[in-house]
Amino acid sequence: MKHFKLLFAFLALFGAMNANAQTDVTSQYVVNPGFEACTPATGNQAAGKTTTGIDYTDDGWTFLYDHGAETWAMSAVLSYGTDGQINGAAIPAKDNEGNTGNALGVSVGWGHSFYYQSATAITLPAGHYDLKVYAYNNNNNGATQLKSLFGFVATNGTSYLSTKTSFTQGEWVTDVVSFDLTEDTEGKFQIGGQAISGGSGNNAKVFFDNISLTYTDPAQAIKDAYNNALQEAKDAIANEDYNNVTGEERSSLEDAISTYDEITSGYEEATTALKDATSAFTTAKSAYDAYVAAIQYPELPYASAEKKAAVEQACGESPATASEATEKTAAIYQALRAYYESHALAENYAGATNVTNLIQNPDATDGNNGWTWTGNKNNPRNTESWTDSKGKKDYMYFDGGNWGGTGWTTTMEQEITIPAGKYLLTAKGRAALEVTLTMSVGEESVELPNVGNAGNVFDRGWNDGSVEFETQGEPVTILVKATTEGYQQWFSVGDFRLMRLELYEEMADAADYAALNEAIAAAEAKKLGFDADEYAPYNNTEALQALTEAKAIDQNAENGKDQVTALIEKLSNWVANEVEVNAVYDGTLANAPIQATSENVILPGWVTKSGNTRQTFSGADNDNGGKACLADADAQVGLFVHPGTYNYGETVGYTMPLKADVLYCAEAKYCAWANESNNNFTLTILKDGATIATKSFGKNGVACTEAGALRNAKLYFTPEEDGDYVLSVIANGNTFMTDFYVMRAVIEEVVLKDAATEAPTAEFGNVTYGRKLVEGYNTLVLPFDVTKDELGDNVEAIYAYGGSTKEGEGENAVVHLDFTQAVENLAANTPYIVKMSADQDGLAFNEKEFKTVAEPIKSDANFDFVGTYVELPAGNDVITNRDYISVKSGLKQATDGKQLKAFRAYLKNKTEEVAGAMISITIGGEVVDGIQAAQILNNVEGTIYNLNGQKVSNAQKGIFIQNGKKVVIK
Repeated sequence: MKHFKLLFAFLALFGAMNANAQTDVTSQYVVNPGFEACTPATGNQAAGKTTTGIDYTDDGWTFLYDHGAETWAMSAVLSYGTDGQINGAAIPAKDNEGNTGNALGVSVGWGHSFYYQSATAITLPAGHYDLKVYAYNNNNNGATQLKSLFGFVATNGTSYLSTKTSFTQGEWVTDVVSFDLTEDTEGKFQIGGQAISGGSGNNAKVFFDNISLTYTDPAQAIKDAYNNALQEAKDAIANEDYNNVTGEERSSLEDAISTYDEITSGYEEATTALKDATSAFTTAKSAYDAYVAAIQYPELPYASAEKKAAVEQACGESPATASEATEKTAAIYQALRAYYESHALAENYAGATNVTNLIQNPDATDGNNGWTWTGNKNNPRNTESWTDSKGKKDYMYFDGGNWGGTGWTTTMEQEITIPAGKYLLTAKGRAALEVTLTMSVGEESVELPNVGNAGNVFDRGWNDGSVEFETQGEPVTILVKATTEGYQQWFSVGDFRLMRLELYEEMADAADYAALNEAIAAAEAKKLGFDADEYAPYNNTEALQALTEAKAIDQNAENGKDQVTALIEKLSNWVANEVEVNAVYDGTLANAPIQATSENVILPGWVTKSGNTRQTFSGADNDNGGKACLADADAQVGLFVHPGTYNYGETVGYTMPLKADVLYCAEAKYCAWANESNNNFTLTILKDGATIATKSFGKNGVACTEAGALRNAKLYFTPEEDGDYVLSVIANGNTFMTDFYVMRAVIEEVVLKDAATEAPTAEFGNVTYGRKLVEGYNTLVLPFDVTKDELGDNVEAIYAYGGSTKEGEGENAVVHLDFTQAVENLAANTPYIVKMSADQDGLAFNEKEFKTVAEPIKSDANFDFVGTYVELPAGNDVITNRDYISVKSGLKQATDGKQLKAFRAYLKNKTEEVAGAMISITIGGEVVDGIQAAQILNNVEGTIYNLNGQKVSNAQKGIFIQNGKKVVIK
């Protein structure tokens, strides 16, 4: 009873005459209630804060728990009237009683909490207590709410804490905790708070001052508790905010007030009954309010009568209890969802037609495609989807806003073309509280809900909004706009539905579509090739655009008759060629703007897939990079590009329509930029993204600084089907290029002759060659690639020159010539030996690309295997008696000036060292000796030596030395 004695002494000290009166006992139980004993910290300092807690000297308070709060702001004790701040929030000059001095200032991050408790536990005697503190919310940029954790915490774990969930910004308010103790209770006083969502400020910034504690003895406390409970019950029943609570909870509270009003005993029983009835009454408010909100649905004129009747039935009579209100509300929303969905589909409007397909990507299943955005957007998601009338809730929706910023506007819009008529556009939407979200078409608009992410008809904040509008056939724009001045705001929208209510124009019928298809077929027929009377692609932009639009029309849907008729008319307007034309519009770049600055050049018909088109130069512009090479171009304009890929033929008006089974040639000219030599250059023909033909032309090491630098690149190809093709130009280094063409290839008729006096000059042609390939060995060199099959059925094998090796020195030297490698094809400008199983008269090759070089040679250190495209007549000064020419059986040593016909090859001896050496020639594994001076023996008598000078007792086939002479043993 020590504490009661202390209390009575305390009351006597203040002259208290009524033991039942409320008494201020602050000074007896609260240490440093005004924080005057604390040493003031300045600015954002947290005086003495540690990771385990703060224990201020003489201040009577201890910081117990951080939980991620702002460490620089926690436990800062700040003086009134100083210049210090907490996270930009000024310190108040005085409290609401005019007091100045120290106050406890705290900043705590959203979702975090803090606790201060009195340093020493005290024991409060049984009785009623009112614990009060002044609090000042000084947030800037809004009002993040702070839930109060102020109160008394008993040692046994029981807490008596405030229920305050926010503090008014910019003024001192009181936070009071009233509690009753039935026995002496040990514990500590606590100041604390938890920052929760609800505003735009990042941190709650709060000051506390002047804690006070009053005591009422137990007897009086019981009566006071009864009076308070009775008054609370009367206040609740009179509060208009609870008018929606009309069921049993109201009647029960009215009965409790009538039963326990003005009693003289039984206070505890009355208090319990009143509190229980009041609690049931106030708790029921949310259920009844939800029911009242649900039954106040709007009239939806286009919903079916059946769906509306279902809503009316679900509403029924007023609920008798809160639980019944909750059940009815759920049923109402279930019916309301079907009601809204029925309205969106205009089920109560005869002849309404669903034309949602006219909106591109109406349901966000294709990302953000089809919509033009301004402001912040996110990728579509389905994490907080609405719930439809069947319970499905995994729909995709568009999402936008700027969570980390304030004062923003975001829009998403799409232009659609629809026939003249009256329409109903509906979409689901939701937004944060401070966002204004609208959907409009022209001058007609509707506000979409901004109730956050909970509740509403379709749950999670979602509800439908509809716009009714008319159009006379002109394009209309669907616009969604979200605007806010707040922080951490957002919006979502999705499920666009478009219904045509009335049609103001005639729709196309089967006859119209038949005429359209005929026009499409006629246009497609005109569009192929580059012959006279066929169309010129770049003069028919309107017709090509019409063809694209006509093929895109969904003939299973409804389309305006006027629209179809207009397309048919446009499709008939073609400009025909008078002569064959270049498939690449402006392939010489003659009309390209001369742009010598390093900005991207926009060329008609070209699409930059990667890299940059940087500059264009004329032939007269030779001072920048030396474009004198344009003297070798058809036109005096060239283009400098960075490494990248550049396509022609992908845009309307600049297509490349080609015919099947027709030979075409794609070509360009290019050179290295300045001193760069790594510009590997590639031409590719594409169709629908697939490669049809491609060819890389290697590195042109000549810099584009003088005339003659341009290199020709040509790619021959034959399409397998009619259609539009794309020319893709790839440069892997900084490159200068010009003269782009895709033309029908010129196929020459070329006749090769043994007595040719000059190399072939054709580029591409059908070839005939009257030469007879004899049984046995033949040399052959051609200026184009040939397969073994193309040479004829009598070809047994084709051998490439593998080089020579030398063994021994002087008279013992032997040079081995190797033709053992068999190949399947003849590469252009490469001499070969062709072995025939029988004679064959004449050769013929179709569509060959000529690759003539000055002199086709395969070389090694000792010999060159030289091909010739002209006849070397008898008496020539090219072939000497040290060289070797072909014979039916292989190769033999030539005589000076030996005649050699064109398209043959011979072995040219390059060194004096091998002039006197024995020559061993192997063709396909068979040793063929071309030295006529060697003695050929079948049997050898006498002493013989090998080429290394070693005595041989039993000579086999090969080359040996006998009596100082070389012999061949077979």
